[in-house]
Amino acid sequence: MTMRSRLLWGAMLSLLCLTAGGLRAQEAEAYTERLPKNMGRLQMVPIPAGQVTLDDPANPGTAVVVDVPALYMSKTEVRWDEFSSYMYRFDLTDAQAAAGFDSENRPSMPYVPPDRGFGTDGFPVISVSYQNAVKFCEWLSKLTGKTYRLPTEAEWVWAALGGELGTDAASCEPLTAEQLDAVAWYGRTMANPNNGGQPGTMPVGKQEANGYGLFDMFGNVREWVTGLDDVPVTKGGGWVDEADALQPYARIYQDDSWRLTDPQDPKSQWWLADGPFVGFRVVCEEGPAAEAGG
Repeated sequence: MTMRSRLLWGAMLSLLCLTAGGLRAQEAEAYTERLPKNMGRLQMVPIPAGQVTLDDPANPGTAVVVDVPALYMSKTEVRWDEFSSYMYRFDLTDAQAAAGFDSENRPSMPYVPPDRGFGTDGFPVISVSYQNAVKFCEWLSKLTGKTYRLPTEAEWVWAALGGELGTDAASCEPLTAEQLDAVAWYGRTMANPNNGGQPGTMPVGKQEANGYGLFDMFGNVREWVTGLDDVPVTKGGGWVDEADALQPYARIYQDDSWRLTDPQDPKSQWWLADGPFVGFRVVCEEGPAAEAGG
């Protein structure tokens, strides 16, 4: 089978999956993961199974069709509201915290205000390394009894397309400024004083949601995912970026500039001193039937 035939067949399958997936999404229920001791909550929405076409990072220019399982994704990027509970050890007793309990799995305290003055209540967590995001997921899994993790790149792209933008992220038309302005905080909108723009992140969920009910999939903060080649990569672009970085097919990898001013030697494994544009959201393959404690 030629590459063209494979892609056409993949596209047909994707459209079929999109239709069937939409029905499954309607049948599944959203749920809210409420953390103990009023430590915040995560609103999780169902994402249907399907297939998405991506550019192969190992062979640029080669399209790969990837199966995506049905799952739940956090409606917004993880906020300081939830992350602070993990970072400041609010789930531990005073004695446990004083004894350094679980310290190897918790981030060290940053030497600058972690929110960089942008805001905390309702704002996305920023400057977190990939390891920090992974450890948060492990902490959340232990706390709730469910398995939370970062999205894979294919899962993230499939969810970002929202059932509205097709299934081919390898060769799709770029999103227009008009499309992005409705859903994203990014360079163009942040620079617009008539649009409430300001330098920095914005509270989550203030722009329009996509077809799956997800907010800020593009803009606000770049989001950590596990890449198609298992290499950590960020998707969606952030408040510092222009439209080209917010496209479904765009990939932005961490480089040395994200930790350039970190005075530690070796550099922090937890924080990106020069990455106030990086955050994440989570996924879970278990739904409300497994939820404990309402």
